[in-house]
Amino acid sequence: MWDNEFLSGEKSDLHYQLEMANTQRTAIVTGGSQGIGAGLVKVFLNRGYNVVANSRNITKSGALEASDKLALVDGNIAEAATAAKIAEVAKSKFGSIDALVNNAGIYFSKPFTHCTVEDLLSLDESRAGRLEFQPTPKTPCASRQ
Repeated sequence: MWDNEFLSGEKSDLHYQLEMANTQRTAIVTGGSQGIGAGLVKVFLNRGYNVVANSRNITKSGALEASDKLALVDGNIAEAATAAKIAEVAKSKFGSIDALVNNAGIYFSKPFTHCTVEDLLSLDESRAGRLEFQPTPKTPCASRQ
């Protein structure tokens, strides 16, 4: 099996999986300073990923410590400039963006029936600057479809 693939230049799914297992991947996690987001950052790191984690004050929160495999980006993901900075950090420090977890959100500590129109509109605004990753033909997952 391997000899024929090697000679023909074709790659089996197993060969592709082995090749991808040796490729360094990068994940972005918004809302990464606490709760599910912080847990996901740790899971990605434990699985060998590079991670860019974001929250409004992630560097000051003390929840995570930046390292050669973890970059921290402060900022409100509802702002387009923050989303652009996160993507730039991922590409410049780690070379790629392979996974994205849009975990950031807004928490209201009051019953829904007490929310104002402004409260509800801010929920939609929190999604405005969120990153959206669209695979390109150069991305392995897109070329394998």
